[in-house]
Amino acid sequence: MGTNSVSSDHASSSRYAIIEVLYEGSDTLLYRGVREDDGRTVVLKVLRRDHASPRATERLRHEYEVARALDTTAIVMPYGLEMLGDQPALVLEDFGGVSLDRLQKGPMPLERFFPLAIRLVEALAELHRHDVVHKDIKPQNVLLNPATGEVKITDLGIASRIPRERQHLEHVGLIEGTLAYMAPEQTGRMNRWIDERTDLYSLGVVFYEMLTGTLPFQAGDPVAWVYCHIAQKPLPPSTVVPSIPPLLSAVVLKLLSK
Repeated sequence: MGTNSVSSDHASSSRYAIIEVLYEGSDTLLYRGVREDDGRTVVLKVLRRDHASPRATERLRHEYEVARALDTTAIVMPYGLEMLGDQPALVLEDFGGVSLDRLQKGPMPLERFFPLAIRLVEALAELHRHDVVHKDIKPQNVLLNPATGEVKITDLGIASRIPRERQHLEHVGLIEGTLAYMAPEQTGRMNRWIDERTDLYSLGVVFYEMLTGTLPFQAGDPVAWVYCHIAQKPLPPSTVVPSIPPLLSAVVLKLLSK
């Protein structure tokens, strides 16, 4: 892909040469770029023009503020929040990471699963030691450097810096997260605390998908997803893929307990 330069309207801001598009989401675009004043490779997270609402902009700012307050290598660190042209953009470190969803192709061999799973658990535990609940753990937000094996967590846009957060029934319309990976207490139907266990449930969904190549639940609309997470029990991973050790299967089901 050819390079394009983008810069802020402010003379003091950096200019970036865009190298490639990394991800096109419904709300955001991710670019790999080079900062022209020092040659540093960065990742630019930019709001789509048709989604640059005040709430979306505030979520980007929230992500920046939560991440910059953390002294840890477990997350993708921010360099700054800038205006690229007329669009707000989060400037992030580029450690050569690739999102887990791009690496997932069917059931993952155990010899590949275990090292990756251990590093992901370590990164998530580090986040929790800083009293941060991510609330959107999913393959798209787990980055792996294939050359070094380094794992980092990204996208703290809805993360909470408080130890516990109450999800009230009257806030059902404001549910945040990703339905397929959402813990029961995030649905607004449980009237339970959101805490570190919320991320562990989502981690269970990610592990299930890594091991079996499929999600533990299938649903076609938000109401069905909520029902699955609250009331349904998934098939044991070892039933889906018989080569999965029963003990490992039990650990994943424990993470997915209601």
